[in-house]
Amino acid sequence: MVRAFVLFCVVFAWAPRTWAAPSVGVVVIGDKPVEATVAKSVDDWLGKHEFVAEHAALDKDGVATLANCLALADMACAHGVVEKRAKVETLVVLVAQTSGKKNRDVQLSAYWMSKYSDVVSLQRTCRSCSAMPPVIENLMTDLSKMVPAMTGKLDIKSTPPGLLAAVDGETVGVTPVVRDVTAGPHDVVITRDGKELDKRSVTVTAGETVPIVVTAPALPAPKPVLPKTVVVHRSRAVPLVVLGLGLATAGAGMYMYVEGGPTGKDFYYRDLRTPGIGVAAGGGVLAIVGTILLFRSGSTEVPVVAVTQESALFGWAGRF
Repeated sequence: MVRAFVLFCVVFAWAPRTWAAPSVGVVVIGDKPVEATVAKSVDDWLGKHEFVAEHAALDKDGVATLANCLALADMACAHGVVEKRAKVETLVVLVAQTSGKKNRDVQLSAYWMSKYSDVVSLQRTCRSCSAMPPVIENLMTDLSKMVPAMTGKLDIKSTPPGLLAAVDGETVGVTPVVRDVTAGPHDVVITRDGKELDKRSVTVTAGETVPIVVTAPALPAPKPVLPKTVVVHRSRAVPLVVLGLGLATAGAGMYMYVEGGPTGKDFYYRDLRTPGIGVAAGGGVLAIVGTILLFRSGSTEVPVVAVTQESALFGWAGRF
């Protein structure tokens, strides 16, 4: 007898243990044409999030009483039914009401009820409803985010920080970032400059914080930016015009000076020497200004002026 007891203890200690997933009661209230679809969609969502759907959590009388409480919007009454008559600790109730015949609209009211917390509810309308399961899945996901006992956290960090993080296709920020998520599987993608660096599939348990650490490859060293040499080309048209005008004026003034004096042939003559000096001086000033402007424009050519008592010579000299 003692040996048999010892053998039982050894077998029990070494035998693999399996833990049953928590049960959640499911109650669907409403129109019969959509009742089966709603129930299956809720079952699928619960299974995806590692729960077991229990459809016998309330007897018929309890379901009827609960429906009356919800019709009166009396949450205290509904919570009392769950607390006293439900066979499980948590109950999910969906009320589906349809309207219309051709284009059927479905009004969905979802309730998350627990014996130890307040009732949480959410409503959605599926207009011209032809694909109800996606609507119910989104409704259940949003409802579960409102239940503290159903959420966990993702703690996303990276080296270096500042990478873009997305959870289930939705951008949540740059690393490091902490995100509240519903219990169940989630996909985490880390990107930089539009390029995917890492992708993780994790399963979050309610109340758990899942750390995700990503090490990104270092960025290549930036190429040195060489300063650009800007060459400014100044126009030489204006300096040439000024210089040419100055030389022409100076030449005219010198001609007036040379030819405007007495010739010995006529008793009377017009004196052009005095104004010729002024004209020549003015032309010289213009020539000097034109020369300065020409040098500032970068030209390597310079004017050459030679003046004698009987003639004047002007030209250009440059490097070849």
